[in-house]
Amino acid sequence: MNEIGEEKLNKFLWKYREALNFLENQIGSFVRSMNVNGEYNPIEHFSGRIKSIDSIKGKLKRRGLEFSVDSIADNLDDIAGVRIVCHFMNDLNKLIEFIRKNPFIEIIEVEDYIANPKDSGYLSYHMTVKVPVMDDSQVIYVPAEIQIRTMAMDMWASLEHKISYKHDLDKKISDKGVYHKIRSIIKNTSLETIKMDMELKNIIDELEKNDENVLEGENYNISSDVVSFDVMEKYNLGLNNLKCIINEIFSGFNEEEKKSIELLKFRLKEPKSICKKLMSKNIYNVDESTIDNNLNDVIGGRIVCSFLSDMNAIIAAIVEYFGASNVRIKDYVTSPKPNGYSSYHILVKIPVYYKGKTEFLNAEIQVRTKAMNMWASFHHKLCYKKEISSNDMENIRIAGILRDWALKISKIDEEYDNIYRSIKNNNILNDINVNGETKVNSKKRCLVKC
Repeated sequence: MNEIGEEKLNKFLWKYREALNFLENQIGSFVRSMNVNGEYNPIEHFSGRIKSIDSIKGKLKRRGLEFSVDSIADNLDDIAGVRIVCHFMNDLNKLIEFIRKNPFIEIIEVEDYIANPKDSGYLSYHMTVKVPVMDDSQVIYVPAEIQIRTMAMDMWASLEHKISYKHDLDKKISDKGVYHKIRSIIKNTSLETIKMDMELKNIIDELEKNDENVLEGENYNISSDVVSFDVMEKYNLGLNNLKCIINEIFSGFNEEEKKSIELLKFRLKEPKSICKKLMSKNIYNVDESTIDNNLNDVIGGRIVCSFLSDMNAIIAAIVEYFGASNVRIKDYVTSPKPNGYSSYHILVKIPVYYKGKTEFLNAEIQVRTKAMNMWASFHHKLCYKKEISSNDMENIRIAGILRDWALKISKIDEEYDNIYRSIKNNNILNDINVNGETKVNSKKRCLVKC
């Protein structure tokens, strides 16, 4: 930073922050329009980032270039970056078309690592674009990078990045046999994710060919005004309080622990979803006390972390904040649901001051790994959110495929967690041998293939 000067550098990077804001607003508007119109939203989540100074310096150094404003402007197009993660391969073209048809986004270059994966196994669709930014009363066009990938691709890329890149895998492992074994595990995982993506694509293509609207938006035959405004307002206050509490909890984390958190999502159940959940419990009287007493998840938060061992610190911090006697944990990690679902569900009470009194509302916090979250999203789209087929055999077939994947994802989680902990603790040779056996110390998961 000293070579350029902090003030000059901040002024230079300002336009990239504005470019990032522009892209996030465009994508956010797309998502909102899908949701408001009840259309299928292909985006599972999206995130933006400005490349850190250390990353900028490192990239220029690897290319043998100097660290200066001119050098950055001339050689780096990915200082501002947005990653769009969709559910299925079928979604990719929709998102690419959305970017291509946007009149405010100029596409400069495309790198298709899905058609042509990198040797490491990396898959993603990269678009270098330019977007308009106002600077000194004139419009300038600032470069940015957009990455579009499926959840399976994103799961693999995120874990590979944390193992290989962040921990300098090439430098840490002197034993080439161990190095090649870890690389082999990572490459094999990439192949597994490709199989999952292609199998999902084939399932959806087949269903759509048979006129099954598997990728429609949410559409219940329930009136939207069955839940009162007061109830929704109260729970919305509870959701805001939950966000503040989670942020407060994570403020006590060190930098390494903060980096383990891949994704934070919060949601308030829609009135129609509240009714659907009550009806599934054979409850048809929808009023405030019925909702308060029978639903634990009107307010929901999801914490997605990288590896199995990351979950311990997150759960411990939540329990410490609320107090052990005020927390109930459902452990679907040690004992997954019969369908293959894995996650920790932490049930807590959120204080809300509403209409002159303090109430404690039920809330559910889910803690899961990136791999578990990928599986849960697939299952939600294909088996839970919609009845995908009137043919019971078809439902059974898809449920069986997802259950098989749950077993594979469990193995991926355990292997990657073991490698991550071994590299982190400089104990690689003790935990991983050349024959490829890994000593998995995590809890035995009781998922039985039926």
